[in-house]
Amino acid sequence: MPEEKSTTREVSIVALGLVVGLVVLLAIGGSPITAQPPMLGTSTPTPTATPTFTPTATPTPTWTPSPTPTPSNTPTPTATPTPSDTPTPTATPTLAPASAHLWLERPIGPEAEGDRNPGTYFPYGATGGGRYHLHHGVDYVNPAGTPVLAAAPGTIIVAGNDLETVYGLKPDFYGNLVIQELDQRFQGRPVYLVYGHLSQVLATAGQHVEPGDVVGLVGLT
Repeated sequence: MPEEKSTTREVSIVALGLVVGLVVLLAIGGSPITAQPPMLGTSTPTPTATPTFTPTATPTPTWTPSPTPTPSNTPTPTATPTPSDTPTPTATPTLAPASAHLWLERPIGPEAEGDRNPGTYFPYGATGGGRYHLHHGVDYVNPAGTPVLAAAPGTIIVAGNDLETVYGLKPDFYGNLVIQELDQRFQGRPVYLVYGHLSQVLATAGQHVEPGDVVGLVGLT
């Protein structure tokens, strides 16, 4: 087939001419061209990257706590004091000035064999359980004949007995007796001292005696 060969030769010449022309153009441009081998076969297109859609994150709502109110101090109620009873002041007794208040001394001397203190069988103010009259005196139990002494300063106004003149509840109540009016008075009034039931009277009316002077002897009258 002569026409097909002629055609093929023409195509080759044209292609060569194009290549030569291209080389000439590149040489004329003055820029070196690095020869690259011709790429054979079908060129594979480079895929264009498809942009990936990145979803925008939806912000999750954040819970913000409400501020807790600061508790205020509740004032503690002040306790109301319970009124206490005001104690009634106790009266303080006024002390009496010191003075000699013992008017009488013992009528029995220290050498006596019996009691120098009043007996307890029938004390002052007793009645013996109602068997006797109210006792206005005190008893000193001593042997008969023991001296009886004046118990305070004073004057003898009676020295004898009460057989005729009654000085007690009835005649012969005290028997032999001595009555003395003391020098000391109480609220301006006279004070008398009776020594009764004597076995013997040794003082005389009108005689002034001092404590310790013998006025009689112990007896049972």
